[in-house]
Amino acid sequence: MSSVDYGRILRRSWELTWNNKWLWVVGMVLAAFGGGGGNTGTGGGSGTSSSNLREIPANLPGQLPEKAEEVLGMATSAVGEWFVSVPVLTWVLLGAGVVLLVVLVTAISMVARSWAKGALVGGMDLADSGKEASLKTMTGFGFSNIKSLIIFSVISGAVVLGVVAGYGVVFGVGMLVFGWFETLRTVWLVLTVTVGVLALVLLMLINAMIGMYAERLIVLKGMAPWEAWKRGLALSKGNFLPTLLMGLLNNAVGCSAGCLSMMAMLVIFGVPAVIVALPIINSGFSGPGWISVGGLVALFILFLNANVMLRGVMVVFSYGNWNLFFKQIVDKTEVKQ
Repeated sequence: MSSVDYGRILRRSWELTWNNKWLWVVGMVLAAFGGGGGNTGTGGGSGTSSSNLREIPANLPGQLPEKAEEVLGMATSAVGEWFVSVPVLTWVLLGAGVVLLVVLVTAISMVARSWAKGALVGGMDLADSGKEASLKTMTGFGFSNIKSLIIFSVISGAVVLGVVAGYGVVFGVGMLVFGWFETLRTVWLVLTVTVGVLALVLLMLINAMIGMYAERLIVLKGMAPWEAWKRGLALSKGNFLPTLLMGLLNNAVGCSAGCLSMMAMLVIFGVPAVIVALPIINSGFSGPGWISVGGLVALFILFLNANVMLRGVMVVFSYGNWNLFFKQIVDKTEVKQ
């Protein structure tokens, strides 16, 4: 097992991240297309005067099921009539449109992510070599590796689906074989589900490791996608513990920095937002001034932009860690060979 200087990796990665601001732009692209969202909740209430309360029938609880069933039946009938009234061709065209939209969004996301990955891996390598990591130079890495990175992602996804499908077949065959014996069927079910969950976790872990190695083999070493996948698998098996430790360390540092930065942003933008919102709340939301509303909107937009930039910086830092780790592992492996 190769010795890895994790402290040097983290220090050097942050130095490269901080001193090369163009990397942040690509990092923000990856952050935008890499997922992440928020949940919003709304709540409301209604008031009822005392006179209206007195008019509620005494036997209302007994009538509620009948009324609810009547309303539900009317709604179901209305929806059913509307559904039948729409021509079949319209539904077909609508379905085709939705499918095309999903395919288009997926294709755009894959292209954007592949471009950003190639650009960020190549740009970070340039920065580590003492060269300029400009948007122009990084764009070259991105465009020249889009096709290979997309093909690799398809290969990686197909392998994972193949393994999952194979396990599903084994599970189904076992259930058919032991289906006549209740005890054996129960044992088989518990065993395969337990092993399946553990195997799925290990599969996702190995797949992530392969992706880390293979993407850099494609961008930095010029390997073909399938060759990069096989080489990434070999490197993952031969350096499983160091790679796992780097991943845990990377996530721990990233989560800690991200949480602290988010708390700081909530204070920076939250306190002014509360100060602006207090007069509106005290007035009972009756005719809030446009200046106050505009201030809240501006603070919200600034918060969103700062959040995207923060996520972009953390993506760059994470990619920098993996780039430097990759160089240590691959360089030592090549020396041994």
